[in-house]
Amino acid sequence: MDHKLTMALVTLSLFTCFSGASPLIYAPINPQFVGGNPNNANWLMAQASAQDTTTDPSLSTPSTLQQFNTALQQAVTGTIIGAITKGLTDTNGNLKPGTITVGNFTVNLTAMPNNMLHITTTDLSTGATTSFNVYNGS
Repeated sequence: MDHKLTMALVTLSLFTCFSGASPLIYAPINPQFVGGNPNNANWLMAQASAQDTTTDPSLSTPSTLQQFNTALQQAVTGTIIGAITKGLTDTNGNLKPGTITVGNFTVNLTAMPNNMLHITTTDLSTGATTSFNVYNGS
C-alpha cells in the first residue's frame, strides 16, 4: 500500500509541475475607456462630432454678390496672368528671358544653366519680392 501511495503522490506532483497558468489580460469592452482599443477611434470621433454643437462664426456662407465679385476677380486675374505669360513665351510656348511690368508688379526671367530660369516677381508698391527656379525645356 505504501507503494501505491508513493505512486499516487508522484503522479499528482507531475501533474502539478506541468500545469501552468497564464496571467489574465484585461481588454476593455467599453470604447469610452481611455486605454481602449485603437480600432474604436472612429466610434469615438462619431460620438464627439455628435455632441459638438458649436459653430465657427467665420464660416458664414458668402452672399451671391460676394460670390460674383470673387468669380469676377479670379477671371480678371486669370486674364492678366494670361497676358503676362503670353508676353514671356516664344512661338514654341517656352519661357524666354526678359522683364515685363503689369500694374504694380514686375516679373523678371533670367536664364540659368541647364535650361533653368530664375523668375523674380517684385511688388513695386511695397518692394517685396518672390523668386523661384523652373525648368524651361523638354
